[in-house]
Amino acid sequence: MEFNGKETHKVITLENSEEEPEINYRGWKSMPFIIGNETFEKLGAIGTLSNLLIYLTTVFNMKSITAATIVNVSMAPPTLVLWLGLYL
Repeated sequence: MEFNGKETHKVITLENSEEEPEINYRGWKSMPFIIGNETFEKLGAIGTLSNLLIYLTTVFNMKSITAATIVNVSMAPPTLVLWLGLYL
């Protein structure tokens, strides 16, 4: 802050001059975010694929077994990428 052309700084001191204890995090800090991301990704994928199954059977007039096969084949790449990421 500037006052009459001079730089001034305020120093705020605490009443208790004791140092705050250092927080020691144990475990992985980002694990809840990873689990949450994977959970919502799976929920979105399952919802989309169930809608795709209904769309294939009603609009395209496919047999249920053919539509289920297409849905299962479309579920394979995300699962394989997940396993690939596990080993990397």
